[in-house]
Amino acid sequence: MKTKTSINRLLSWLKPLQVFSGLFLLLLFLLPLAASAGWRQNTGFAQAIPPTPDAAWSERFSLSGDLRLRRDQIDSQNESGQDEKTRIRHRYRLRLNAKALLDEEMRVVLRLASGESRQPVNSNEVTFTDGFANKDVYFDLAYLHWDLLPQLHLQLGKVPLPFYSPGRRHLLWDPDITPEGLALLWNQSLPRGWVFSRLGAFVMQEYAAESDSYLYSAQLGWGREGLSSGLLLGAGLYHFTRLKDRPMMYHRDFGNSSYEVGPSGSETLYFGENYEVAQVFAEFSWQGAFMPLRFVVDYGKNLAVTEQGESFVAGVLVGETRKVGDVYLSYDYRFMQRDSQVGALTDGWFVLAQKDSRGHSFNLIYNWREHSTWRIRHLLAQTDLTSGAPRDFYRVVLDLNTRF
Repeated sequence: MKTKTSINRLLSWLKPLQVFSGLFLLLLFLLPLAASAGWRQNTGFAQAIPPTPDAAWSERFSLSGDLRLRRDQIDSQNESGQDEKTRIRHRYRLRLNAKALLDEEMRVVLRLASGESRQPVNSNEVTFTDGFANKDVYFDLAYLHWDLLPQLHLQLGKVPLPFYSPGRRHLLWDPDITPEGLALLWNQSLPRGWVFSRLGAFVMQEYAAESDSYLYSAQLGWGREGLSSGLLLGAGLYHFTRLKDRPMMYHRDFGNSSYEVGPSGSETLYFGENYEVAQVFAEFSWQGAFMPLRFVVDYGKNLAVTEQGESFVAGVLVGETRKVGDVYLSYDYRFMQRDSQVGALTDGWFVLAQKDSRGHSFNLIYNWREHSTWRIRHLLAQTDLTSGAPRDFYRVVLDLNTRF
């Protein structure tokens, strides 16, 4: 009887993993195999630095970073449809990266980022204010990178966002998010093309007295290149466990379905729905006579709801920023229904991550110097679409980006 009970408990624990349980079985098989065989990745990083204990500290350790200075202007309407005061903020983002090579296969990566809150996109939120007060700094990357094979890589810890975004349109995820857990990355070259996959298991929320919430993810893509054109197709599935009827992250609903619990004035917001988001995307590129051209489309649907669960973006991108003087232009249209994705995780540029929104985004980048670019973005959008009284939202951002 005790044996049967133990088996039932084990099966109950594995059930939330669904199809992603195969990730862990594959991982358990590959780790000892890779270690015993002594596979090496022939990357330039591994070749340039001798992987010996006697190597100089400076040869195994590298620093880099970036600084962004921003002017951010927002014009919006309140819930009564009246124009609110134009809000202008002057902001900055500073990030410092550190990499330490352990051997040919493994390295540790850390990143410090400026920020004003513990939201996952905190590095976007440093504003010049408060009488010259000092600003906070957080670790937003802290992970171990292990090259299991030349094509297979494992990342453990607080890792970079592993999911591919066609044309960097960022429909489902804010690019500054750094999930916590493990990611398995596979890239395989093919004749005139390639395939890739991204598998992940991440902790969303730890609870002292209840079952924890997780994100299990899988993404697969295929690409093909011709002499003057290319095509990329892909799909993804993102399964969030135990979100419904749990407190919402960061005490905001970001337009997601929610309800309040608690006494007036100190209510707690709770998730009203679960989230299991499926994604399909495509990207077509063409090398024109003067500059490259790309068309992208990305569609997402929350399979855990029967309505208000779709999201979509389509865009066109012209140019590149490889050399000084290069210009890059882009336009996209997107909409995000109320429960298309967990609101706090989506791109903060688009209506401050607010769901139940749609809009047009314009982007211009000028490669000013070897390590510096100017960028201007303009957003024309509406939010609260299902309320019967949509509100206008306009945003203009001017950035100076530098890398070092």
